[in-house]
Amino acid sequence: MLHSILSLDMKWLEPHSKYFLIRFAKAYGSTPTSADLSELASRFGLSGSKVATALKQLVDRGILLQSQEQGPRGRPRICYEVVGEWLRQLPSSPKHFHERVIERLLEHERSATPPGPQPQSKSVDRYSHLRERKQPGRLSVVNRLLLAVLLSRADRFGVVSDLGIAEMTRLTGLAPNRLKSRIRTLVNQGVIRSYIPGLASPFFTRKIPSSYFLNFSHPELAVGATPVSLCVYRWAFFPEGERIVPSIYRDVLALDGDPEGDSSLDDEVVDTEEGALRLLQGQSSEFFAVLQNLLMSHVSWLLTQYWTPVRSPLRRSAAVETLRRRLQEDFRLPEFIDGDRDSSEGAFLRMLGRSVANTAAMLGLELANDYFRLGVNELSILFSPLNSDDWSCALFISGPEDRPVVCNVWTELGGDAWECQSYECEAAMPLDRRYRLNLLTRPPLQIGSK
Repeated sequence: MLHSILSLDMKWLEPHSKYFLIRFAKAYGSTPTSADLSELASRFGLSGSKVATALKQLVDRGILLQSQEQGPRGRPRICYEVVGEWLRQLPSSPKHFHERVIERLLEHERSATPPGPQPQSKSVDRYSHLRERKQPGRLSVVNRLLLAVLLSRADRFGVVSDLGIAEMTRLTGLAPNRLKSRIRTLVNQGVIRSYIPGLASPFFTRKIPSSYFLNFSHPELAVGATPVSLCVYRWAFFPEGERIVPSIYRDVLALDGDPEGDSSLDDEVVDTEEGALRLLQGQSSEFFAVLQNLLMSHVSWLLTQYWTPVRSPLRRSAAVETLRRRLQEDFRLPEFIDGDRDSSEGAFLRMLGRSVANTAAMLGLELANDYFRLGVNELSILFSPLNSDDWSCALFISGPEDRPVVCNVWTELGGDAWECQSYECEAAMPLDRRYRLNLLTRPPLQIGSK
């Protein structure tokens, strides 16, 4: 039921009211309750005015039924219940990866406790004292609803890649400008690791939705989350050699900065991979951020499906054709490209495919250090942002249930030498190091801060 309500288009409903509906339906369902405004406000951690607004909106829309209950004496009490027919018509939804996380997140009167031993703190009156208190780092009710919607669409690693701003507006009731502001707040609070805005481009076959990387090491999301291993690789310098996915942006910048470079798009140039690279000149950094993220999803797929250290770093021959088909689903040449379009598109896809394969091979060689202990059923990759000074790559790995869950940070010392530092979990890693490894987005420096 929880996921079914989260997935409903209810843009006519205020965010607090949708939160109230989810909590009310879970608590009472179609059983009438005579709880008054103050009782409902106390139970669900909302103000009385917010509860009153929610009840009116939901009764007017026929989702809640209002009735009266006559007691032995005095005035009759008003009762509310969810309309049974409305409940029966909810779309069915399978059990989700993060159901326990969502349930706990929405019950925000529970205090968020980081994993591990915690210092004793003074007790706080439940519900009412939390209701309207604004504290740094505390998640508001509306932000909890927003996170719940994201969690309902996230994969096992917390990556959301199929949810655009327009749809999120319909699911949360938030206006686009308020929605974007709240996303920035969640990034600054560390609940969302990073956020890549969506983009439409002639080079993409469709508008690419925004991508969100949720942080399951955050205390608000840690309880109930499925444990996965984390292996981070940090290079002393940007990896040199064959072109990898992050090289595309750097190589295009190098072309733009070459005063003697030939930026013409004649047939002979476009038919080569270097010529295909020139097609991307003039694109924005936002475009390259989306491009890198999209290509990294193909790297994840390639490593999961075709990589094993037992045979070779990467069985490219078995993957080339499938990878090409996958790339064709995401990329195309703009209409302004003249000449032999088939040949030009072939060069463009070869350039992208080779970058994906080279990246997978590079990461596969590094991952071999942990592969036999962990096994790899599925993985997700978070690479450094385009303009980062610290070149690192985080691999979130789901392996067999009988394998250990680790948190390892591998640092290149030079040559082929690497140093490994292990942590009990990501939350045990110093905060500043998580920023340097791009596991979190460092909040902007506030004016007047030291």
